[in-house]
Amino acid sequence: MLTPGLISVTFRKFEKAKVAEIAKAAGLYEIEWGGDVHVPPMDEVSINEAVAASSANGIKIASYGSYYRCTGSEDEIRREIETTAKLGTDMIRVWAGKQWSCDATKDERKATTDNLRLVCDVAKPYGITVCPEFHGNTLTDHYDSAIRLYNEVERDNLKLYWQPNQFKDEEYNLASCRAIMPYCTHIHVFHWEGKDMYPLSRGENIWRKYIDIIKKDGKDHSLHMEFVCDGSEEQLYRDAELLHTWLEK
Repeated sequence: MLTPGLISVTFRKFEKAKVAEIAKAAGLYEIEWGGDVHVPPMDEVSINEAVAASSANGIKIASYGSYYRCTGSEDEIRREIETTAKLGTDMIRVWAGKQWSCDATKDERKATTDNLRLVCDVAKPYGITVCPEFHGNTLTDHYDSAIRLYNEVERDNLKLYWQPNQFKDEEYNLASCRAIMPYCTHIHVFHWEGKDMYPLSRGENIWRKYIDIIKKDGKDHSLHMEFVCDGSEEQLYRDAELLHTWLEK
């Protein structure tokens, strides 16, 4: 099953109640609450507000969008994991370090890998899955490096996110999508070309190809909308309507 949802950082400018209302109006069933603005780690008021806003609108909290970079202490890790648990979700998104995979030294890569392994170990008793975002300036900036990281961590509560790389061509992104799917849970949905953001409709041809690959994987996946070209809720409604048509075919 492919489930459409929303990343809350799409609307950092709005309060949590408004974000959840927009998700409901757009027909999106899940939300990932971001840790930078909406739900800072262990901010009890923000946690309770996010839970209440989600519940009031019938939206499942699918994950906690942490900005933990797999470089901190065990105490820092526990704050992130406990926030995830308090939100009532079983998934946390993290970033795999602070270096491009091609620039990371052997020691830097080992330190990030060891720390990510510790995150998984701390999360395990809570029943929480840890998911590095597929992102630049981290060890998951390229699908080969991401798969290598997954294999080196060797934890059964580790999965990967996936998103297209707006600085790469179609051939690379299709190869990336195919390679990551066996390890993947959530997909971030947007259409950028380099540094320029466009309506999702401009990327319809390539996104239909991505979704064909995702469907063939045969597992459940969340497809979460992340950012809209003019930052408006109206654009999100248009993009979400289009995403629904792709998922229904």
